[in-house]
Amino acid sequence: MNIILQKNELEVNYNVDMNIRNAELSDLKIIMEMIDKGRSHISAYGIDQWQDGYPNEDTIREDIELKRGFILLKEDEIIGYYTKIDHDPCYDKIEGKWLVDEPYVTIHRTVVREFNRGYGSLMMAELKKRYCHIRIDTHEGNISMNKCLIKNGFVYCGIIYLASGDARNAYEFIDQ
Repeated sequence: MNIILQKNELEVNYNVDMNIRNAELSDLKIIMEMIDKGRSHISAYGIDQWQDGYPNEDTIREDIELKRGFILLKEDEIIGYYTKIDHDPCYDKIEGKWLVDEPYVTIHRTVVREFNRGYGSLMMAELKKRYCHIRIDTHEGNISMNKCLIKNGFVYCGIIYLASGDARNAYEFIDQ
């Protein structure tokens, strides 16, 4: 099976309301505000994900400088952020099984501006329009993200382990 990893490297604009573009350093403050809000949101549910200060401003700055940080805009308002890398070595070993053993993009550090407004699903829909083969992970306790991924056509494949040793639920999406 030959899978195209990315449908369009350039700015993607599907309609007047939605847009994905590379994040810029001028977006850093808003991105960090979203991350801090997301950190507080998941902490309120007793989830330890992101509670150690990661991701921090240096991480996001590096994402932006390496052109792997992206923002989701709705009517010119930043409503989300994600990082895209082509291969994550943490995904090489899985307790479970990936759907296919083909090149993929990995999505990390997803965050939306507001919760319970459908922005997570909106982001997943836009990611699926942009990338044909996606792998993504989340903390098992992050119930809203786990549900969002399944609701949006991602398949649970098993458990992966981060470099820190922390376990994460792993999901995959393939547009065939």
